Amino acid sequence: MAKNLKELIEQGIVHIAKMPPMNDIDISEIDKLAGYTVPLLKHDYTAKTALMWNTLYKKLGLNLRNIMVVADPVNLPEIFSAFKSDPKYMGGGAGVGLKEEVIRHLDEIHPDDLKSVNIIVKDDGLLKGYNTDSSGLYRILEEELAKENKKILGGRFIILGGGGVAKDFASILAKNNPERIIIINRTGEKAVAIAHELNSLYGKSIAYGADEHMIRGYSMNTEAPPDAIINVSEKGSDNLPTTNAFAASGPDNNTKSLSLLRDLVYLNPNVVIIDIVNAMKRSITLRFADSAEDKVKKVKFSHLINGDPMVIYQGVPAYKLVEKANKGKHPATLQEPEILDTMRTAVNTYDFN
Repeated sequence: MAKNLKELIEQGIVHIAKMPPMNDIDISEIDKLAGYTVPLLKHDYTAKTALMWNTLYKKLGLNLRNIMVVADPVNLPEIFSAFKSDPKYMGGGAGVGLKEEVIRHLDEIHPDDLKSVNIIVKDDGLLKGYNTDSSGLYRILEEELAKENKKILGGRFIILGGGGVAKDFASILAKNNPERIIIINRTGEKAVAIAHELNSLYGKSIAYGADEHMIRGYSMNTEAPPDAIINVSEKGSDNLPTTNAFAASGPDNNTKSLSLLRDLVYLNPNVVIIDIVNAMKRSITLRFADSAEDKVKKVKFSHLINGDPMVIYQGVPAYKLVEKANKGKHPATLQEPEILDTMRTAVNTYDFN
């Protein structure tokens, strides 16, 4: 039975992710570290957490590392058992495909109705789960809406995807009195279930669920056009790099997506489009959206936002949670604005080509 991160790697229970930048580390270096954070990935992809956190550790001169590892969900019981006994493990988190899975292996989640976890903190021997993804995404949406003199209050939103961050993000939206939230997922029943739960919690019918074949219908609603469309699915990620979020999966996905986007830019060029997927380059969804142009009005979409701002915004409170619980390993600290600036600079200046 593995008792720490090094043994998990040596026994092949996890392996160090190769695609995230600044994540390279030789297993022999692990013994020399004072501590580490270990985000778990279901599959290898170009996540930016290691880049942000390790840049910050280096700037502060801390003998700490963020080490992203790929893990099979069936091994989570053994993995978390090792983390609990590992004195150097400070926390970590969960990537796409594991944000919901990890909850059952934690001692606490905050708040206790959390549906997915992106940051895990080891605090006084207990593994505690939080979600800072949703607040980061909410902040980005607020900023973009403000550019159109709009707010969440009274707004109309479409969420593409029903797993991971979708549930908690939709809940934050619902708390702030939008007019309508449409949740569209490959499995329509899952989207309907999320909508039903939101309506039950907030005592009003503001959320609706549908399967992905309804993307065009809801996006092109002329009577109640969406103020923002947010992709939180895996479409367009390194795992599904050629699948566009604006149509159902299938051989005609790209054709239908481009057709929809060309029609949408004519109808609603100022709609905010946010795609949070982690892709090495700009996702296919945003590339298609950027190529869509109305030839008559000579307009293109005004607000095309990738996942970087959300990743950066969620990283600051996540880092502070780990720092607070592991003060002895953080003799040097920064205030949140400085952390934000360091993480943003790391992402914006790194050459992903």
